[in-house]
Amino acid sequence: MFTDLVDFTGITSRLGDDQAMRLPREHNELIRGVLRQTGGREVKHTGDGIMASFDSGSQAIRGATAIQDAFRRRNALHPNEAMHVRIDIGAGKPIEERGDLFGSAVQLAARLCDMVEGGQILVAEVALAPVPDGTPAPVRLGPRPVRGFTAPITVYRIGDAAG
Repeated sequence: MFTDLVDFTGITSRLGDDQAMRLPREHNELIRGVLRQTGGREVKHTGDGIMASFDSGSQAIRGATAIQDAFRRRNALHPNEAMHVRIDIGAGKPIEERGDLFGSAVQLAARLCDMVEGGQILVAEVALAPVPDGTPAPVRLGPRPVRGFTAPITVYRIGDAAG
């Protein structure tokens, strides 16, 4: 799973470097708290996002849904400083080296992040089943070309944009 804070460059431009840096720290705290609650493992920080791993696709979907819920609650309290996060989930057996993950499963998940809007979760079909109870019904977006992959990847969206 990858998270990405939407338009962090624009936020930095608007608020200035010093003030803007508290937002990724808050982003990280929210996500790390949900990862602890849902059994996810932070692999690494990506600047304005986090790469995490889970034992199953349904666990990752549960974690991603909880992250989006946490940001909706946070944004309701701070509407003038709303943060929107895009999340994508891939699946597969990555290669682990020195605590980091590599390989085509990671590359796919990283590439999917370019396709998702803030407030949404994008899931590769391979990670979709089973969807946890209480999760919004996945919307099939169909096969999409993914840079570096020869065959299109079927993707699903869970949740609405920036809600």
